[in-house]
Amino acid sequence: FGSASSATDRKKLTLSFWVKRCSTGTQWIFTHDDSGGTNDFTLKFESDALRLYDYQSSFQINKITNRLFRDFSAWYSIIVIIDTTLGTAADRVKIFVNGVRETSFSTDVNPDQDDSVYVFVETSRDTNIGIRSNNSQPLDGYLAEFNCVIGTATSSTDFGDFDSDTPTVFKPIEYTGSYGSNGFYLDFADSGNLGDDESGNGNDFTETNIVAADQATDTCTNNFAILNANANRDASPITLSEGNCLQVSPGSDWTSISSTFGVNKGKWWSECNIIHLDAGQTVTGIISENTLYRGTSTDGYGIHTAPGFANQYKGIGYQFEGWLYPGSGGSRISYGASYTQGDIINIALNLDDGEVTFYKNGVAASGGAYSFTVGTEFWFFAGGPYASGDSVGWNFGGCPPYSISSGNADENGYGNFEHAPPSGFLSLCTKNIATNGG
Repeated sequence: FGSASSATDRKKLTLSFWVKRCSTGTQWIFTHDDSGGTNDFTLKFESDALRLYDYQSSFQINKITNRLFRDFSAWYSIIVIIDTTLGTAADRVKIFVNGVRETSFSTDVNPDQDDSVYVFVETSRDTNIGIRSNNSQPLDGYLAEFNCVIGTATSSTDFGDFDSDTPTVFKPIEYTGSYGSNGFYLDFADSGNLGDDESGNGNDFTETNIVAADQATDTCTNNFAILNANANRDASPITLSEGNCLQVSPGSDWTSISSTFGVNKGKWWSECNIIHLDAGQTVTGIISENTLYRGTSTDGYGIHTAPGFANQYKGIGYQFEGWLYPGSGGSRISYGASYTQGDIINIALNLDDGEVTFYKNGVAASGGAYSFTVGTEFWFFAGGPYASGDSVGWNFGGCPPYSISSGNADENGYGNFEHAPPSGFLSLCTKNIATNGG
């Protein structure tokens, strides 16, 4: 927003939010600068560390964590508390990650006592979340519970806590204090107005390239599987977008990639929208953890091979011509109807009974349940397109990269699918894993 008043007390500032990254690299989280490009206050990921700086002709604050943020399966709580009135320089800027204060920095410059940070200074300049002021280096990921408090001293426990049930897991709680005149709170609950300020101040943000379909049920309180960018190969990388739920083939390559979550018991449901298919061996299916560790990122083995093909250690894949590939050198099997662009392939993974069943547009393939040995390994959903530009949208329930016309949750009320999961089959999210799988 760009309507802030410079009259605010800028010696005390808190930013508290949850973020789930989708890729590495330099990405802006929060920034306010001046029209001359000389002074700015910025929080960003830089070389996968977290960097906070306040620059006013020179660095008043400049802190870069030694911790790196490369876990694309995790939500991170990040809380920045600035109070330059404090007598101890090291306490004037505190950064908490998942409720624990960061103490290890590669660069560690603290402000002088009673310095004012460069936020909400130039009223003609926008304050930006998720992008740099010149519209470059956007955040690639998910955000939740974004609080900005100014002019009030706060504590990390105002925004989250640990409880006796999960003493090592930091959980969000509702902030109930004052936000200050320029503070704001974005809960992202209104899909038609994702920049709506719920603090009562009316400091609404204008959404840019953000639409209602970008709202996700994948949040810091219920984390869903997405495609794992850490499993992306180095040569001819798969293009991931839409919250790491859409994959596009680099061309003539086995562009399989796995889910971030693997499980070894329970019943699980996912669906793949064949968004674009010109030609080639598009395959969807499952793989074991042993497949993840086989080969290298450039030799065509491991996760990058389509599920079930002969050079995989284990894996089961449903190929677009109607074949089922059982992996480990086994011969392909005539399994069901062929599929093409516009079809949705559903996967029912039953690890309790050692079966996997593939569906086309909600109807089980004629081959029915295929039996396999689960063992002690963890199993992942995986697959993807082959030909250049072909794309598959994966939906694990938290952020479908395509429009859902019907809307179906699992029996626990989680997920959003085009086709209803069969009885007992659940979306791959942390609340379901906690009670139904591991």
